[in-house]
Amino acid sequence: MDKRKIFVIGDSVFIHYGPYLKNMIKHKFEYDRKRGMKQSLTYLDKPIGANEGDSGLL
Repeated sequence: MDKRKIFVIGDSVFIHYGPYLKNMIKHKFEYDRKRGMKQSLTYLDKPIGANEGDSGLL
């Protein structure tokens, strides 16, 4: 049986808990996420890379 796919769009918090989520769902889902982890860790206050930015920016 094929695994369902999940694509996670995250924020600076996601960057840190994403690996744990991936491990928790690996038996049922193919996990993928937005790229740009290095940029996100460098500029946590800017919506760049895997970081979607602060919701207060809206």
